[in-house]
Amino acid sequence: MRDEGELYYESRRLPAAEAVAAAQRVRAVWEGWRGSRPLPARRQLDPLELRDFLGLLYLLEIKHQPFDLICRLDGTDIVLASNQDQTDHSLRDGEPAMIYERVFADVAQAAEAVDPVLWLVDHGHDGHRFRYQRLVLPFGEAERPEWLLVYNHNLDHPRGRFREIR
Repeated sequence: MRDEGELYYESRRLPAAEAVAAAQRVRAVWEGWRGSRPLPARRQLDPLELRDFLGLLYLLEIKHQPFDLICRLDGTDIVLASNQDQTDHSLRDGEPAMIYERVFADVAQAAEAVDPVLWLVDHGHDGHRFRYQRLVLPFGEAERPEWLLVYNHNLDHPRGRFREIR
């Protein structure tokens, strides 16, 4: 049993078959955009097709020299749950630093993949606990991802929403 205020982060990759129904729907939209190509292009991303999930998504641009993940869109639920807006900042710049370094390391693995990557995440800080699935979907013009769309689904809420922690 963890102490209420303990700072911790645990994650493990999951097979696609273990995705919650909402994550499966997000992935199905991505698969439709991809079609027969290795990756869908960023220009194919249509927010209207994901309108039920917009607050739970963030979009990362992959920078290669030096490697970094820059948040270009940060969903409302994610901002409220983290108490910070990462838009136009590196994913690793969030606080608490230990949590965001681990998030960065997990998500960076998907920058090398052409298939979606799913994690089960459990982390806590400042008396709050977050248990969720994170689905990372790559986008790119060739076979190398240039963008990552990330969907987070809170396992402790029936619709996957996160609560405000201010």
